Amino acid sequence: MDKFQPKDEGYLREVSDPVFPSDHYHGQWRQKARYMLISSAYLIADDVESCSRLMAIGRRGVGVGILDSMACRKRGVLIFDMPREGSRRAHSDVHDGGY
Repeated sequence: MDKFQPKDEGYLREVSDPVFPSDHYHGQWRQKARYMLISSAYLIADDVESCSRLMAIGRRGVGVGILDSMACRKRGVLIFDMPREGSRRAHSDVHDGGY
């Protein structure tokens, strides 16, 4: 949904299987997404409800006001903040089960 810096995209590709807007299968994100990392894109209730596999959403930055937290709570989707500084450390902790 969001664009990220090339170094961040590279790191995420090293440690996971991300889908970015430039990927040819990005149009299938609602059907395939289990985890999301967003920066500025809004995620409304219809998005959350249509993502049947979604388990968690990371908000890159501070605050989760751009997410429909009630829809996430209803579906049991976890939400967490991931500050821009130290984002690699935070991702490592989440990825490794540290949080």
